[in-house]
Amino acid sequence: MTPAQTRTRDYAGLASACRHLTGDRLARMSGFVDAAWAALASGGVSWLGFYLTAPQNAESLVLGPRRDKPACSPIGLHGACGRSFTQGLTLVVPDVAALGEGYIACDPRDVAELVIPLFDESAACWGVLDLDSYSHGAFTAHDANALHACLVAAGLTSDKPPPVVVVTNHADRTPERKRPMASAFDREIEDIFQQLGEQGADPEEPLHWIFHLALPEGQGDDRAQELSQLADATLGDSDPEDGGFFANPAHMTDINEDSREETITIEVAVQVVAAMGLEEVKSRAARVEAFARANGLTPAGVDATDPSDMDDLMDWMTLEDAQWQLSHHTDAGLEAGAPVPWVFAIDAQDTDVLDSVRLALDETGLGRTFFDSMEDPEGDDDDEPEEFLFLHVEGVNDNDRLADCYQRVEAIVARGGAELLGVQYIDVVEDGDDEPEA
Repeated sequence: MTPAQTRTRDYAGLASACRHLTGDRLARMSGFVDAAWAALASGGVSWLGFYLTAPQNAESLVLGPRRDKPACSPIGLHGACGRSFTQGLTLVVPDVAALGEGYIACDPRDVAELVIPLFDESAACWGVLDLDSYSHGAFTAHDANALHACLVAAGLTSDKPPPVVVVTNHADRTPERKRPMASAFDREIEDIFQQLGEQGADPEEPLHWIFHLALPEGQGDDRAQELSQLADATLGDSDPEDGGFFANPAHMTDINEDSREETITIEVAVQVVAAMGLEEVKSRAARVEAFARANGLTPAGVDATDPSDMDDLMDWMTLEDAQWQLSHHTDAGLEAGAPVPWVFAIDAQDTDVLDSVRLALDETGLGRTFFDSMEDPEGDDDDEPEEFLFLHVEGVNDNDRLADCYQRVEAIVARGGAELLGVQYIDVVEDGDDEPEA
């Protein structure tokens, strides 16, 4: 962080905005982060937000209002936020490596941090303001004092500034820390590269890498979805199509070979599709493990496969293929009878034929019909999108019911002189007053 960048931080404007904040503490915190982000984001601040006392756990802090992306929550008291909270100190951290193993890495790109404790009228600490940066040495005591004055103006802390400590202890930094951090995935990654070498795989071809992170027992799909979004926000430094990370919740099924009992683990699958060498994959894996440690997840293995062709995945399926995919979803943990949207695609050379088939399908009450455009599956890439008829059915995870519905639709379409292209498990989104779109 250069002096010129530091001067772009508009603390005078922020203090002025803070003096106009009203409402309860939560409202003023929300107003503060919005004003602070507007004033500081261009000055090298990558994230800022509040961490508050956890109502049911004295050994952790929970995330409050923040900008401009999600972050770890709850967090323990072993990191910079916890130290600031428990000791009542403002911590300026020019290089987070000085924090050693206590550093909580919500975003592995962050390398500098500033934490300011917040006190109520009785001098009790009720939370901290935390700021991060991608630049070493991004924060100074000047930033700490200026932000404290802004917090006072917002009515979020007492007038007395807390002691400012610049954390520069590098005692536990060793030469090894300059190399990519070894991860729990490294042995498996080495095995995968050995197998690829034995198979004569082309190192220039991309692979689909999947890093499995298991949730603690008792945490469910909602938490997996939340953590997947957090992984996208913190690890996703580039577009997935350009080799960036992406994540989604998943179920891992383990079958005991002796008892045949199934154990289903809910996980976050962090993925990347790219052509990478051994050391680059290990470096990526270290970032994934840092995210896992910060969020209470357990590394549970890594896979590498040929990249999935998304065009093939979205092909319209025959009944046999659709039933196989439903069975696969069931094996992965989808409950029998769970909602699964079925969308059937129908084509004809004559629009009058499609209109007639639509009327016949409407009479069955199977679902909603609508017209929409898509590229012709049999056409060339340069062809203009054509209009097709679609039937959206509120289906379920039941192969017998799917077969019955598929065969009824197929018979109606054939009688009308049209062609059933197949079925897909895709949802339909309402678009204002227009017809729904697949």
